[in-house]
Amino acid sequence: MDKKIKHCEIRKGRFMNIISVVYDDGSVDDGIGSYYPDELYFDEREFIGLTRKQASDLMDERDKAYLRS
Repeated sequence: MDKKIKHCEIRKGRFMNIISVVYDDGSVDDGIGSYYPDELYFDEREFIGLTRKQASDLMDERDKAYLRS
C-alpha cells in the first residue's frame, strides 16, 4: 500500500513555492513539487490523503490546464 500524505506545507518563495509533505508512516519529503505562484495556486489541504503519485498527477493536471488557458 502506498503511503499517504498526512501533513503538507507550502513554503512560499520570492518566485517559486515548494511543496513539502509528511506521510502517514512519518517519513518526510522536502520537495514533492514546486510551482510559480503567479501561474498556479495550490492549497495545502488538497494534498492531504493523496499518495506521492496522486499529488504529482494533481500538479501536472493543474499545470496543463494553465498552459491551455
